[in-house]
Amino acid sequence: MRLQITRLPDMKENVAFIYDPIFVETQYKSYILDWGGRQTNQNIEKYISRHKGMDLVFHMFTFPVKEKSWFYLGAHLWSVVQVNDFWPLDGGRQKILRKLCQRSRGGVDETEMAKLLDNGELKQLCIELTAVRNPKVSHQFITDVLGRHSTPPSDLRRDRRVEGVKE
Repeated sequence: MRLQITRLPDMKENVAFIYDPIFVETQYKSYILDWGGRQTNQNIEKYISRHKGMDLVFHMFTFPVKEKSWFYLGAHLWSVVQVNDFWPLDGGRQKILRKLCQRSRGGVDETEMAKLLDNGELKQLCIELTAVRNPKVSHQFITDVLGRHSTPPSDLRRDRRVEGVKE
């Protein structure tokens, strides 16, 4: 996983940049999945933990290769979780193998990548994502850091209110 976490000068927030992630959505949870060597995964866990010690919230940006652009996904809480290897999509294992091979830039073919997964040299790393419940956290970041101006979340609710209905 190509991950960079930084703290902007004079800011208290963690800002995480994830290049070409593998996102998985289940009925109740969202995850970032990746596979790496045991030491690499441990280093990523420590890296995340070190930044969580400064602030629990990560403002997430992602760069999906197909889109060729960075996107802000909002403020999230991150937890590295242990799950059994799962292939969440139809044909998921093959899709993951292809993605991992593409990331190796031709250095590893699908047969070799499958062997690395099967013999345990590559381990799954799973980060559970929980959106920060207060939408004002993301909105404040968008306004203060990104310099974008939009309608605050509380104003959106008021504008949608039906005449005569009290909240």
